[in-house]
Amino acid sequence: MCELLPILSCLVLMTSAKAAWYEKGNSYHTRGEWWEFVKNNSWPPLGENITLDAYVYYDETYYGILHDTTEYSKNLFKEAQEYLHNRSIMVNITTLQTVQVTNLSVYFENRTLDGRHTLENLTNHGRSLKRANNSVYFLFVWPGGSDMNKSIDILHDNGSHYLNVSEVSTKNTFCTNNTSAAVIRHRHTSSNYWSTVKALLDIFGSQHFIAITSKDWDNMNKTFSKCPLHTTAKEEAIGDIPVC
Repeated sequence: MCELLPILSCLVLMTSAKAAWYEKGNSYHTRGEWWEFVKNNSWPPLGENITLDAYVYYDETYYGILHDTTEYSKNLFKEAQEYLHNRSIMVNITTLQTVQVTNLSVYFENRTLDGRHTLENLTNHGRSLKRANNSVYFLFVWPGGSDMNKSIDILHDNGSHYLNVSEVSTKNTFCTNNTSAAVIRHRHTSSNYWSTVKALLDIFGSQHFIAITSKDWDNMNKTFSKCPLHTTAKEEAIGDIPVC
């Protein structure tokens, strides 16, 4: 059984069991739901009365899905919201749209996803819609399709490379003049929302998503102070949205 450190590898194991573990003598015991392990109420609540409008896209790697993607997206973000609330980040997430798009994803020849250019496409698309600054655009991908397990790679012009990442997102853009967006590698129906939470906290201005620091807290508090209160756009019918 994993020790408390490294915490991330420990949490990955616990997520599937949905329980936190502790050692007693020579045996291990469960103690509540897994999020109790990472719950942190030592910080005062922030983000109260703030709503995030989530616009969810998925690309052609999700072809053939027979499940209700709209309901699944809502449940996934509900779980992500619960994680945030359990860490006193009280932003509410409203999923307003779930729709397939076909021209945002950029792939390398080996079918891994070009994270940098895909995020640029998603950000430009979101900017063109001219929605409120509490809007966030999410593109869910599973590179290679259902029979393969390809990655997201980020290759920068300056030569720096980040290979096999689970998400790429804009940084500290929520409630600013810059568009907020995230590309997330996600297997449909897995209900694994860790990458989604990581992207959300990046967008909020935090540099960490488990061991949040006082600097992260201050950055997010400044971000939320710019947000409109109690406002959300009207949920849009998928039939009214042109497929890109």
